[in-house]
Amino acid sequence: MIYNRLYPQASSTPVSSENFDISLLTCLFRNICGLNPPKTGWDDPPLQGDTSLEADVVRIRLIRNEVQHITTASLSDQDFPTKWNEIEQVLTRLGSGCPDIIASINKLKTDAWDAEKEKGYPDVLQVWMDSDTVLRDRVEDVNRRTSTLEAEYKDLSHTVIQHIHSQDTAIRRVESEIIYLRKKDETQTIEVTSSLEALASHIEAIEKKEKKPKFKGFSKI
Repeated sequence: MIYNRLYPQASSTPVSSENFDISLLTCLFRNICGLNPPKTGWDDPPLQGDTSLEADVVRIRLIRNEVQHITTASLSDQDFPTKWNEIEQVLTRLGSGCPDIIASINKLKTDAWDAEKEKGYPDVLQVWMDSDTVLRDRVEDVNRRTSTLEAEYKDLSHTVIQHIHSQDTAIRRVESEIIYLRKKDETQTIEVTSSLEALASHIEAIEKKEKKPKFKGFSKI
């Protein structure tokens, strides 16, 4: 791949460093530009205080490799500023002789990677907003229905509890009446028995007085 970029076929476009990727440029810097390796070597991160040309070349290659091999095409809000500031400082040092280097870097920070694709973003966002509105309305409707059901459940529970209490009161009242009637019946039975016994004694006394056959008495109830 590197050979084809350096020595393209005759029908290909002329060789230009604009078509060289970071890996090829790093290889050329190391082998034909007379650069000396930094203290940590060409493969390990340079020391933080090392701002030499060689150290910055290594930093660019390492950042490129890190971005090239990430599993997602995005960086978190915490990682992006750190990575951007690091590469911005490196490019600013390497391009110190280039006019408007800082302005160009700042423009890259906010430019779209795919302008044509970005044109459709407002429509996509509108669809998301509409879907979010519909979903929010449905959630509110479910919440209202849930509140209504909870209120109905409380009312029904209160009614059932009142009905149970009423039934308990009625049952206790009936039980009290039954007990009262039983006691009353027992009292009346005792009174009738006593009356019959008194009547029998009275008749027996009369019979003795008149010397009539002995009264056998009333049969007990």
